[in-house]
Amino acid sequence: MALIPIAFWGAVGWALQVPQNNELMKAREAQGDGNLAVALNESALYLGSALGASLGGFALALQMAVDTLSIAAGLVALSGMGVQAWLWKQAHARGMACPDS
Repeated sequence: MALIPIAFWGAVGWALQVPQNNELMKAREAQGDGNLAVALNESALYLGSALGASLGGFALALQMAVDTLSIAAGLVALSGMGVQAWLWKQAHARGMACPDS
């Protein structure tokens, strides 16, 4: 029963890459470097996954409580949301936002 939310998280997490890459391809179509944008995006995603797993493994090797891992992951997610909200606000202030947003 405990694996159901984990499976859902995994399915939703990976399902977001396809529309994100599609938007990147459309956004960079005029410049002709959509494939490069997708490659950089995928590289950043895999780098983030690798770093997160490495830091989590390091924390467990230091025998930190498992509860602290979830708290730290939540703080990283919240900080990412904060950065995204700030960037969105900056783009709208400059009139650089996507027409679909």
